Amino acid sequence: MDYLGDLNLSNNQLACPISQHNQFSTFLSDSYSKNQGLCGTPLPKECPPGSSSSTFNCKRHENWFKQKTAWIGYSSGIVIEISISYIAVEIGKPKWLAQGVRMLERIAVKWMEKSKQKTIRFRRQ
Repeated sequence: MDYLGDLNLSNNQLACPISQHNQFSTFLSDSYSKNQGLCGTPLPKECPPGSSSSTFNCKRHENWFKQKTAWIGYSSGIVIEISISYIAVEIGKPKWLAQGVRMLERIAVKWMEKSKQKTIRFRRQ
């Protein structure tokens, strides 16, 4: 897109310096109204020293985005891993993995049977 005629970012709770690249500084200040955290041209609010108005400089937004991306990656990875493991065990390949899982199942069943036998039984008095 070569030209943006109108942009209204008002009432969005935006925070950061307004970028001076391209056409962002050419819009009227009404386009950015009711965003208490915005500063820089064309708004009358000056940016604090050390903030760069030429780049998007919101650490909180970056951290939120990175955190959401990481959670999506972790959760999809776990689902894929469980699915592949289930398929591998059901198919029986690799054979050593399937045998190991079956052995663990037998041990778990024996352990559960033993724990049922060791329940406390009260005598009638």
